[in-house]
Amino acid sequence: MGCCTESFEEEQQNAFHLWTEHFQAKEARLTAFQGQMESIKVKPLYQEASDAQQAFFDKAIESMAQVTDTYGTCFDTLLEYIAGVLCFTCQPQWEHQVMLSASGLRVHHLRIDDSSNDELWASCRYLGAAAAELDRRIADSMLAKAVTARYEDLIMFLDKISVSEYMERFGMIAMRGPNELEISKTVASVPTLPPTATTSSAVSGKSSETSSEEGAPARSLK
Repeated sequence: MGCCTESFEEEQQNAFHLWTEHFQAKEARLTAFQGQMESIKVKPLYQEASDAQQAFFDKAIESMAQVTDTYGTCFDTLLEYIAGVLCFTCQPQWEHQVMLSASGLRVHHLRIDDSSNDELWASCRYLGAAAAELDRRIADSMLAKAVTARYEDLIMFLDKISVSEYMERFGMIAMRGPNELEISKTVASVPTLPPTATTSSAVSGKSSETSSEEGAPARSLK
């Protein structure tokens, strides 16, 4: 990246590559959602729908196209922001560019010049507007509910404050570990146990405590 010592350059490049993959994954999910929407138009589900439902779905597809047309400029700027934060890790006077805790041992916030936030918003405002319109169109369309691909959350691009806070959070973890893994939505069925004296009594015993616990979702960057 040309902003630190050569010995640290490889670590910075590795970190930047992870962020590139992160935003490429967001693009891929948007493209997958758009592809499934287009495929529904040639299925009986669409052809047999009412004129009103077809119109709602067509508007949703148009809105999706606006999102995919505008995310490129925004995501490029987000990566430029990340590159700048990675270079910041080499500055010897770094403590003057962060807000430290009272103990001076923890970083609470980055001191980001508002011109950087202006640039973020200038590059992402059209994506934010397109994403807001898409949310409304998807909510209106029953046919859109048939799409099984993940619907990408773009709420962080709706206004300048949201995108600025979103990227500051990422700036705090610029030198991070591997990207999150995608978790399949398919859940394997639990085999049914054959009845035994133990299981039969447990089923019939109404006073026995039963509980179901869903696994907490893995934390991931959005």
